This record gives sequence, C-alpha cells and structure tokens, in this order.
Amino acid sequence: MTENRIIQCAECKGYFDVLEEGLQRIELAKEKGWGMMLFNCPKCGEQTSWHRLKEMYSDTTLLNLEKVNKPIVEIDNTLLPKGYFDFLLNNKNAKIRVSKNRDEFNLFTAEELFTTISVDKKEYLIVYKLQGFLKTLLEVGVELKEKEVLLLENSLSIGDENGDVLFIDKREENSKLYIFYPDGGDIENTKLTLNSVME
Repeated sequence: MTENRIIQCAECKGYFDVLEEGLQRIELAKEKGWGMMLFNCPKCGEQTSWHRLKEMYSDTTLLNLEKVNKPIVEIDNTLLPKGYFDFLLNNKNAKIRVSKNRDEFNLFTAEELFTTISVDKKEYLIVYKLQGFLKTLLEVGVELKEKEVLLLENSLSIGDENGDVLFIDKREENSKLYIFYPDGGDIENTKLTLNSVME
C-alpha cells in the first residue's frame, strides 16, 4: 500500500482508504488543474470532496475509528416550490433520467435535503451544498463566469448521480434542471424543468 491514500469524510468524520482508481482520478485532477472531485464514503454512504489542499493520511489505524452521526435539522417546507415539496413527501426514492446517455439521478428526500453536511470544514444543508463547493472552487482558483457564480449562489440541490449534482435555480418559477460536475466545476443546462420531475 502506498502512503497518503486515506481521506477523512467531511460528512461522518470517518476515514476511508482511497482505492487505486480513486488515486488515478486524483492524479488526473492534479495534472488537469481541476479544483476538486467527489468520492462516496464507504462508511456513511454520503459524498465527500477532495481538493488539492485537502490532507491525505497514511496511518491505517484511522480506518477503525467510529464515525460520528450527524443530526437532521428541522425541515423548512417553504424553501422548495410547494408542488415539489409535496411530491417528495409522496415519492420516496424518486429518480429522474435527464438524458438517454446518463444513469438516473437519485432525488434527495425532504429529510436528506435538510440534513447538514460539512464542505471544507463549514456546515451546509444538503440543499445548499453547491454554495460550499462554489466557495472551494473560488478558493483554489477555478475560474467561473459571473453568471455561473450567480447560478451556484442561487442553487438548490435536489439530487445526485455518481458525484454529479442535479440542482435548480431558486430565482426561476419553473426552474430548468441543471447539472453540476464537481471534478471540473462545469455546469450543464438540461432540456428539462422542475415540472418534468413531477410528471
């Protein structure tokens, strides 16, 4: 085993071993100058970010430490459009396919949306987690257009798929569905809207 391949999960605070494929992704990110990428923590199942300033460890005894469970905060049913909030309450484990070339996105439940996570040592609700990623991207020098910054500042995360985040713009009445790619900080504007989720 090579040294410095253990990462601390920002969600449960547990430690996990990054497999060879993950190490190759990190090396590629360094070569490409990407600011960050996401990993799924095998201990809690949540996503946690790696970026070039994040410390990696070699002490394997860290892998046996117990994870710390994070509390669920009170749900704010006024934050999301009412129709969508009602949809979530009646559709557990909902999914949506945004294109024929992608796997389905898993939609966050109402409880998950209002669970706190840690993004680079700062607490965010999952629904607001892209604000945390935005802050990190800017800190590590990723250049974003002004409209991209405004979009991420007004984003509400509603789902994910293999590390990519599905989100809406809270300024839009029937928001388009956008995809945020953490590996490079790119944003895709899909052809679907929030109403497409509830059809």
